[in-house]
Formats: sequence, C-alpha cells, structure tokens
Amino acid sequence: MFLIKERFYDTLTQKNRILPYYSKLINSLNNETLYESNNQKTDKHKKTVSISLFPSFLDFNLKNEGLFALKQIPQEKIIGYAILTQNHKNIESFLKQEYKKNFRANIKRVLNRLEICFDIEYEMYFGSITKEKYYVLMTELKQMLTKRFKQRGDSTHVLNDWEAYYNSIFNLINKKSTLFLLFMQIKK
Repeated sequence: MFLIKERFYDTLTQKNRILPYYSKLINSLNNETLYESNNQKTDKHKKTVSISLFPSFLDFNLKNEGLFALKQIPQEKIIGYAILTQNHKNIESFLKQEYKKNFRANIKRVLNRLEICFDIEYEMYFGSITKEKYYVLMTELKQMLTKRFKQRGDSTHVLNDWEAYYNSIFNLINKKSTLFLLFMQIKK
C-alpha cells in the first residue's frame, strides 16, 4: 500500500485547484457552497491519502464516499495563515466580534508596551510589491526564521519548503493576499 501526501491549502492557493477527492466544499461560517463538482468519478486505487492543512472553517463531501474509509485527525498545533476579514470594517470590529474582552485587553496591553519600548513602523503590501522589495523582505524573513529555529534547536516545515513559499507568496500579494510588516528600532 502506498501513501499519497497532499496539502489542501497549498494546492488551493499555489496551484489554484481543488484536490480530486472532493465533490463539494462549504464555508461552515455561513453555509455558502464554495465549490461543487458534477464529476463523481474517482480513481479506484488501494492507496492511503493523507491530506494536511485543511481549513477548519470548511466542510466537505467526498466523491463516491463509499469508496473511502475516512479517518480525520485534527491538527491541533497547526495554526493557519489566513483569516476572513470581509465582514469587518476595521481591526477593532474584527477583534470585538471574534475575541473575548480579556483577550482584546491583553492584545492592547502588549501592543502598547511594544510601542513604548520601540520605535515601530508599519508597512502593508496588497495588490502590488516589486520583486526587488519582495526579495529583500523574504531574505530577511528567512534569516530571522533560520536564526530563531536554530536557537530553539527545532525545525519548521516553512524553512523545509522555503522555495515553494517564496515562489507562491509574491503572486498572492499581487492578487489577493496582504503582507503586513512591523519594523522596530530600540528607543534611545
């Protein structure tokens, strides 16, 4: 028996396609059908398929569900890279609707402390970033991640798959994703 490993989120965002096992994807937050396939054909094979990085806000139907023995294993420690913000006018309304008062107060306290201790500059890129700027930012990010995970004596799949991330994020920023940056200098 062979194991096929698939990454749902990467296939969707980098290759702009849905894995062939799904007949329907539904946004569980509003019950909106996001994808539906009339093609119910599935390759009959005796392979195990492991699908990782499947967003928790999606529900799904499989093609020919009777052909599959499904076992779901929640990925508790994997935190996604995306949030839906379309129903919010600003960050305050997002935080108020999504998080409890104590959590919001803690975020504000930490942000105030950060801004008191450092000169903070914010930059946001959406819809346009030059290749030169992107290269500089991503090179710096890779160096920061490498240094941090070396300090921890740990590894991360992001660094292991760096080329794939590097090659896909540029197009996402120029189309449908936002890159938000904090720059800081120690106050003197």
